[in-house]
Amino acid sequence: MSDVANNEIKVHLGFWINWSYSSIQGATITLTHQHGAFLVAFLAIFVGVVGKSLWRIFCFALHSTLSSSTSQDGLYHQRQVILRNSTNSFDGFMELVRSYWAWRKKAQRAHLRLVPTILFALLTSVAFGIAGILSSSVSWAVGDEVLISGENCAIVDTRADSEGYLTVIPPYMSKQTAAASTYALQCYGSASVSNSCGTFVKASLPVIIKRDAACPFSEEMCLSNSTNIFLDSGRLDSHYDLGINSPPEMRFQLRYTHHCGPIVTKNYTTIYFADNSSKPLAYMRYHYGPHTILTANSTEQNLTFEYPLNLTLNQAGFSKLNIISVDYTVS
Repeated sequence: MSDVANNEIKVHLGFWINWSYSSIQGATITLTHQHGAFLVAFLAIFVGVVGKSLWRIFCFALHSTLSSSTSQDGLYHQRQVILRNSTNSFDGFMELVRSYWAWRKKAQRAHLRLVPTILFALLTSVAFGIAGILSSSVSWAVGDEVLISGENCAIVDTRADSEGYLTVIPPYMSKQTAAASTYALQCYGSASVSNSCGTFVKASLPVIIKRDAACPFSEEMCLSNSTNIFLDSGRLDSHYDLGINSPPEMRFQLRYTHHCGPIVTKNYTTIYFADNSSKPLAYMRYHYGPHTILTANSTEQNLTFEYPLNLTLNQAGFSKLNIISVDYTVS
């Protein structure tokens, strides 16, 4: 059982299988704190009831099997009375031990007639006593992992001309960027680790950094052809590295590489002036390859990137994008 402690992240409540384990060991039920406490209390009571019921069934079966219509000695009758009236295995064990001690030298084969029943009563009492104690361990038997609810997952139309693009996608990306920045500062920027750093299945993913990589573009475009950066994640597993809970036959592997380097701007930039009714606007345009983009004035241009030189983001029409302002300078 996993116990939900953080309500900020919506998790799946109910039964699921944690495929980090087998289908049996990984069977998990996720509950709230209150419902989890109820379940643990119920299991302790349930184990006690099962133990008592098992003992009563055993007593009934043994009492019926040993019943005889012929004349019997006192040990026979006392054993039958104990089997008929003991309410639980511990009481039966104590009564049978006292009966054995009293009849050990008086009745025939007292050892064979009582010791097997005494041992079964002792085993049942100890086993269900331990089971009652360990029933509380169900709350941490397979760890504190939970399954994030996927009820709000969907495919988003990210085309620039799609309906609601400017009001949905950029604000969402801005929010995600801010959240990632906060997470990095809390979990990687200092020695102290926040409680929110356990969001992902792994705190960080492995990465190989090569700082003497070649130019990722044409050589004439790079400031250096031997001091660029190449990042390689290696082979990542969708279950153990990315936290996508799935059985082995449905998992996939992923490798991510990122090759980057500073580029020159000479002979790759132009300044474009656009008339904005009140005053002309100056845009710096970069031409590193054809890429049709939607510009601030809602027209498509075949260029790599452009930004206004004499306007702030809000003045240029980006006020609704909720963009985090970062000071970058292209060399």
